[in-house]
Amino acid sequence: MEEVTIRPYAPPDRPALERMLTALQEDMHAIDSFGFHRLYPEFGQRYTDMTLEKVAEREGRIFFALLGGEPVGCVVGTVKEHTERELLDMRPLRSGFVDELYVDPQTRSRGVGALLMREIEAYFRERGCEVVELGVLGDNVRGRVFYAREGYRVCDLTVVKRL
Repeated sequence: MEEVTIRPYAPPDRPALERMLTALQEDMHAIDSFGFHRLYPEFGQRYTDMTLEKVAEREGRIFFALLGGEPVGCVVGTVKEHTERELLDMRPLRSGFVDELYVDPQTRSRGVGALLMREIEAYFRERGCEVVELGVLGDNVRGRVFYAREGYRVCDLTVVKRL
């Protein structure tokens, strides 16, 4: 496999970011056994706008993985703002939050996700973060295995029951 390079997002990357965020939503929709994730035509454009706004507001960063000069993955991370409620019963840790991680299907299981995670973790370290948090869909077994292999462990767990 060619060497994968990682670089920060730039405005001309918007179409690739929108493509990847849309593909990620499609992936989540496909494996979501509760049917909570939905697909609608404007998702990519609207979610990309919201993601870029959040990154700008919360000391965030987006990194792209390139293979042969073409984007094959991305990671979106922001510095988490703890709520007043959270600070009542938690030590005030500066936390990085991985909002999104996506790797094109044909490039998965080749270390691209791990490279992206190392890059966003380094960014969070530079920002003074002590921990990195993320959420993963319960049905995303492959993702849960990946994060465990990268050293992440369950801290909080949300359980759902359909009524």
